[in-house]
Amino acid sequence: LYISNAPVLVMEHGKLSSTIFTIVFMVNSISLMCGSFLTSSILREKLAPTAILTLATSIQIIAAFMLWLFISLDVWIYLQLLPLPLFILPLGMIFPTATTLALAPFKEQSGTASALFGALQLAFTFLTSVVLNSLNDGYMPLVALTLLCCALCSFSINYFTKSKAN
Repeated sequence: LYISNAPVLVMEHGKLSSTIFTIVFMVNSISLMCGSFLTSSILREKLAPTAILTLATSIQIIAAFMLWLFISLDVWIYLQLLPLPLFILPLGMIFPTATTLALAPFKEQSGTASALFGALQLAFTFLTSVVLNSLNDGYMPLVALTLLCCALCSFSINYFTKSKAN
């Protein structure tokens, strides 16, 4: 959803150049890598995987709410772009942690489980993007609201899965 709508936010809605879009995309890519580095080098030693997911999705909820608020208030475009790296950074925390948790029960079939997990992720991403982008005609507050809903769903799934395990 972010990737398919970022050009609309930056170049059409924000009236910024393709060069600025490239810089925005680069900053967000670095943010993703920082989230992954943070998880592998620091957080994994100090927090349980479910705590990492709770932290990451909490950050995403705050960032998505800020994005929705800034876009809705039509503040300066650079302020609207500020929450994006804060939304993307936790993805670098979520992807490896969620994969580890999903594959843990399948030690002997790890290759098959990994392939299935990857295929399901791509299929869900594709279907979600197609449905949401077909419902949206470039209205940026709806995109931000959808990101907020996705973060809230992730948080809820982690919360209820964690409490069910206890």
